[in-house]
Amino acid sequence: MKDSSSFNKAKKRLDQLKGFYTHLTAYCIVNCVLLIVYFYSKESLFQGTSNDEFVLWVDWNVLLTPLIWGAFLVAHAACVFKWSFPFLKRWEERQIKKFMEKENQGI
Repeated sequence: MKDSSSFNKAKKRLDQLKGFYTHLTAYCIVNCVLLIVYFYSKESLFQGTSNDEFVLWVDWNVLLTPLIWGAFLVAHAACVFKWSFPFLKRWEERQIKKFMEKENQGI
């Protein structure tokens, strides 16, 4: 049974890694294509456009997409690679202590 448990843990870990690398690949491809198309076609797309708000909207969306998606990618990496953050550990310990004190006081 231990071999099966070890195999299942290894398989789960492999699936997590594959998921992260798939996410990373999609991020790189989509954002590279998005930025390349944007920078090479910006002048021709907006030539003669009098709607400055639309141009500004496109500018911000093209630039914010990699940033926001990148933040989620970092969060995904933190989960997959099990990054530990000492301040979170201390916070968890304080919260557990607080809940235990409340429980002991009967609140």
